[in-house]
Amino acid sequence: MLPLGLRLLEGRPALLGSALADNPAAAIVPIGVPLMAGPGTISLVVAEAPSAWTGRRLVSLVIGAIAMGLYLFLQFTPRLRGWLGQTRERVLQRLMGLLITAVAVQILVNGLKGCFPILA
Repeated sequence: MLPLGLRLLEGRPALLGSALADNPAAAIVPIGVPLMAGPGTISLVVAEAPSAWTGRRLVSLVIGAIAMGLYLFLQFTPRLRGWLGQTRERVLQRLMGLLITAVAVQILVNGLKGCFPILA
């Protein structure tokens, strides 16, 4: 995660392999992939699911609404990309790189504090 964030901050392409970099059709959504429904999100929903069926139905309805919203957002991204233009897209790319790098550094710091309590 840290190398990807640093690549985005430097303005380099997010694609890491030379075969992927040569293919303009290859795409990656660095901030969306790990945050949409990662293992932590799924574990939290399973662990905190209400025991009553009405609560479970409500949670399922919310998950479905979020999934539909994400689907619609991702369907409109080509139009959004055209509206943003190349300069604004690069600015957003660097901001996302900064965000990814900050999250990666925070995870690293938390891990070091856990391993070496004297650092805390």
